[in-house]
Amino acid sequence: MRTAILIPCYNRPYYLLQVLTDLMATTQVRTGMPVFLACDGGERSQPKENTAVALEAKIPNLHIIHRSEHMGIGRNVYDAKRHLFEECQFDQIFFVEDDIRLSPHVLTMLFNLKRWCDANYSNACVVGSSIYCDYTLAEKQTMLSVVTDGGFSLANHLMTKECW
Repeated sequence: MRTAILIPCYNRPYYLLQVLTDLMATTQVRTGMPVFLACDGGERSQPKENTAVALEAKIPNLHIIHRSEHMGIGRNVYDAKRHLFEECQFDQIFFVEDDIRLSPHVLTMLFNLKRWCDANYSNACVVGSSIYCDYTLAEKQTMLSVVTDGGFSLANHLMTKECW
């Protein structure tokens, strides 16, 4: 299956560097899986800074989509997915936001989960991992400089073209 990685980015080069560094720790990215940055535009978008960070990360198969206007996260992601599925003809997309930290095993885990779903279900088209903070309220309050109570959050997902 042809797979691409999609990262929307806007105004957060420091966080983008972290996710790109995490992706470089995966075998798939190091061996050439394409990574697409969908850099939203607008006056606060920091396109030069995000591009510099992306180049610094030395992703072997990096593609950057620059938006001239501010589209917002929804339109930016929707249009980037459309581009990757319809124009580039990828079979699946691993989507991750620009401020998420990743395990070096996240892609392997999701690909294995997708294979398991395909073997056991006829309609599995999106699989993902999530973030959940398991600290008690008292623990969170003593660690406010480190922990925020975001609740349960879908941090990334692997989506197939059929789902699109």
